Amino acid sequence: MKRKNILALLLALCLAASLLALPAVADEPQRSFAREEPLAYALKALGLFQGVSDIDLNLGGTPNRAQALVMMLRLMGLEADALAETGPHPFQDLDACRWAEPYIGYAFRHGLTNGISTSEFGGTRSADARTYLTFVLRALDYEEGPFGDFLWTDPMTLSRAIGLLPEQVRLEDFRRADVVTISYAALSAKCSGRDDTLAQVLAERGVLTRAALDAYYDPAAVSGGGLAEPYAENVAAFLREARLPLGVDISGQPISYTDAVALVGDAGYELYGFSAAGAAGVAEKIAAGAAAVEGVGRVFSIIVPNRMGAVLSYADAARLCRTSKTETEGIAYAYEQMGDKVITVDAMTNLRLHNAEEIFFRTDHHWTALGSYYAYQAWAEAAGFEPVNLDQFTPRSQSGHLGYFYSVCGYPHTMKANPDTVVAYIPHSSFTCDPAGAMDFSAWGYNTFIGGDRPITAIVNNDIADDSACVLVKDSYGNPFAVWLTQHYHTVYVIDYRYYRDGGNYLCFSDFAAQKGVTDFIILLPMTLSQSAYTANCLASYCR
Repeated sequence: MKRKNILALLLALCLAASLLALPAVADEPQRSFAREEPLAYALKALGLFQGVSDIDLNLGGTPNRAQALVMMLRLMGLEADALAETGPHPFQDLDACRWAEPYIGYAFRHGLTNGISTSEFGGTRSADARTYLTFVLRALDYEEGPFGDFLWTDPMTLSRAIGLLPEQVRLEDFRRADVVTISYAALSAKCSGRDDTLAQVLAERGVLTRAALDAYYDPAAVSGGGLAEPYAENVAAFLREARLPLGVDISGQPISYTDAVALVGDAGYELYGFSAAGAAGVAEKIAAGAAAVEGVGRVFSIIVPNRMGAVLSYADAARLCRTSKTETEGIAYAYEQMGDKVITVDAMTNLRLHNAEEIFFRTDHHWTALGSYYAYQAWAEAAGFEPVNLDQFTPRSQSGHLGYFYSVCGYPHTMKANPDTVVAYIPHSSFTCDPAGAMDFSAWGYNTFIGGDRPITAIVNNDIADDSACVLVKDSYGNPFAVWLTQHYHTVYVIDYRYYRDGGNYLCFSDFAAQKGVTDFIILLPMTLSQSAYTANCLASYCR
């Protein structure tokens, strides 16, 4: 992956994290932290920097004395010692920063810090640039005082001389983002009286492993243009793993159950139950389809999670719905049964990385067009296509949508008061469709996508001047997904596996390949129906 693409991915993940996280201190509109965010997550991956949550690092916040002291101990490799040691200290003002008491007490007992008085540490007081630079210079073993290496009133001169104070640090508007920049620069600085850098010393002490440094520490990141390969990719992977278990906050919301739907606040969540036999039965038919067109066509399988599996945190999903396998595990099991001839698409990961956005309706069991777009991105990567950016489409909104969950849950007032908005993304292409009007987006609600469910719909993109063709096998979940496919193929055949065979005159995969020149077959199924005997029975007609 090219460096600019990795950086774009990393910044997108940082944005997704900030969307999901708790509100932080408001930032000045003119200040961006795009440069510091990747460095902050690199420090977090190294275990040297924490935030207000697993993903919110609050870079716009003002650091306080307690946070600055903790960072000093981490950079000195003393965090474990501080947490393990107990002992007295004189400070009586730690109620507001009780989490930092072990660090403060340790630093005081070992002569590493003093309070603002004999009984107050002042942990919640702001730490300015001078304070933090002083702490970091101490971590680098420099001596403070009239006969030392620097004066407390001027740590800046020495800091600049040893590369600890990059020009992007704002001395007069000191934020946690500046703490990140100084801390990352400190790893490359040499410790006093030694030729070793702080990173080397921390590795020597066992605080940092060589593997972690090789993965996340780019010595040229501060002076250069940010993290380079492979560091940016590794940090992005770390952030993905930290982000995946998280979901929307449903704490304190009322929960009720109707049939197989949980109503949480104003949102419905379809419950999930794993069926090994059902998953294997569907997988067997998909594998048969791949075998039938081997050598002439590719078969892709996309299993779409329910709203519960994509939007809720792992912990909340497990609390609301107990099953032998999670949706993530259920999808993995189904994909394993399909064999190596089927190209399986991991839609779940990209959906979860964007689950702070409107990727599923609240009043309906369907995903939104935006949700289908994130699955499309995953499919495009698997298929070797460059996904078309959303800004190449014109959005069109319809407000007031109340879907299937609204009726199933008994028409709750919470949903009626806050209905969904259906957003369609309209391509700028010229189309010829059978039936006509499939791409005019004129129908109401979810039927705006390709005109709703029909046995077969043929969409020709007149702007693609070749004979490329694909088949999308789907139920209603596939309707918004079909729109994205039209940007890569001259002809897209959309078949609804529930109805297409009913007329008797239908084509199977090998027929489509031989008669229509189809080379790609995409089977898109929602979570529940991907384990249904009915689905397997339907697919048996086409996957041959």
